[in-house]
Amino acid sequence: MEGERVLIVIPFAGTQEQLATTAEAWRGIGDAGERLVSIVLVDNGRNAQAGSVGPVTVVPAPDHGSSYYARNVGAATAASDWILFVDADCVPDPGIVDEYFAEALDEEIGAVVGGIRPGPGDSLVARYSAARAILDPDHAGSLEEGASAVTANLLVRRAAYEECGGFCEGIRSGGDIDFSWRLQERGWRIAERRSASVRHMHRESVRDLVKQYRRYGAGYGWLQRRYATLDSPRFDGTRPTLGGTRRALLSLGAAATAPLRGQWREASYSVLDAVAAIAWVRGTWDDNRPRWSAAAEMPAPRAAGAIVEVDGIVEVRGRPYEPRAGELRGRALRYWEDDGYGERLRALAIVGSRLLLSCRIRPLTSLVGFGRRQELAAPAHRVETAREAWVVDPDAGAAAVLARVSARLADPRDSAT
Repeated sequence: MEGERVLIVIPFAGTQEQLATTAEAWRGIGDAGERLVSIVLVDNGRNAQAGSVGPVTVVPAPDHGSSYYARNVGAATAASDWILFVDADCVPDPGIVDEYFAEALDEEIGAVVGGIRPGPGDSLVARYSAARAILDPDHAGSLEEGASAVTANLLVRRAAYEECGGFCEGIRSGGDIDFSWRLQERGWRIAERRSASVRHMHRESVRDLVKQYRRYGAGYGWLQRRYATLDSPRFDGTRPTLGGTRRALLSLGAAATAPLRGQWREASYSVLDAVAAIAWVRGTWDDNRPRWSAAAEMPAPRAAGAIVEVDGIVEVRGRPYEPRAGELRGRALRYWEDDGYGERLRALAIVGSRLLLSCRIRPLTSLVGFGRRQELAAPAHRVETAREAWVVDPDAGAAAVLARVSARLADPRDSAT
C-alpha cells in the first residue's frame, strides 16, 4: 500500500512534565518512511499552548475537557489518508505504522484495531488490569452485538472518518463505541492488526481503577440514552444496574471460595472485579458531560431539535446521529441525553414534590411515565430554577409538557403568536 499517508493523533490531559514524557515515548517510533505526515499531541487542558517537543507537534484544544473533541481537533491539523488514534497512556512499538500496512487493507475497511499489551506495572491493580485485559478489543465487542473499537490504538481511514462526521464531542466516555457503530452502519468494516501494537500503562491504585470504571459506566449510560433518543433497538430491555450488581455479587462469591482452593491471587482479583462492577454501575447513573467546559463563545442555533432556551443555553434532546466535527463547537447548547439517570431521578423527586404539594397531578403524570417522558424531569427542574426560560420550538411536544409542569414557561401555543 505504497503512498498511504498517516497522521498520528494523541489526545492528552495532564501536566507539562507528563506531556514531555508522552512526547518522548514517540521518539522511538522508528522510520515510517514517507508514510508519516506528522505526530500531533493535542493538549486538552484549560491553559493549553501550541508548541513542539522533539518530533511531536503540540496543538491546543482548550474548549472543553473531552478526549473525543481533542481527537477531532488533531484530525483536522493535516491532510492524510489515514489517522492513527493512540491514547496518551500508551507507548507505541517502534514499527507500529509499518505493521499496520504490512498486508494490504481492503477498500471497504474503514478502521483497523491494533494490539494493546500491558505495560510494566508491579502493583496489584496493574497486574489485575493486565490479567483481565480490560482494553482488549474483544471486551468492547461484548458490550452489544456488533463490533466496536477502542481508541487506545485505532487506525481510521480518513474517508470513513469524514463520512461519519468524526467523534461526538462534549462527552467523557463512549464516543469510540458510538463512532464504531456509525462507521459500520455506513457500510465500512472494522479489521484487526494485532501486530501493530502499543503497551498500555494500567492504573496503579484502586482509586484510579474506580474512576476508570465509573467513567466506563457513564459512557454506557450515555449510549443507552442516546440510542433511545434515536429510536434504536440496541439497548432495548437492558438493565445495567441489575446486571452490574449481579456481576459484583458473583465476584464476591468467587473471592470467598478461591482461598479454599489455594488461589489467593484469584481471590484478590475477584475482589477487584466486584469493586470495578460496583463502580461501573455507579457510573451508569452519572452524567457523561466533560470534566470542564469553557464559556460558550457563540449563541446556539435555533434549529435541529432545539426545544427551550434556559438562561441563554439552548436545550436539545440529543446530538444528531451524523455529527459534523466542530460544527457546533463553542455554541451554548445542552443535550438532554447527557443528563444522568441519577440527575433525572433527583429532579423528578424535586419537581414531583412541588406538583404534589400544589395538587397538580396531571402535569406530574407527564414526567413519571416510562420511556422518553422520564427525560423531561431534569429540564423541568432547570426551567424552574432559571433566571429566564423561553420556548424555542412551540410545536415540540416536550415543550408543551414543560409548559404544563412549570408556571414560569409560557404555553408554546402562546409563544407561536
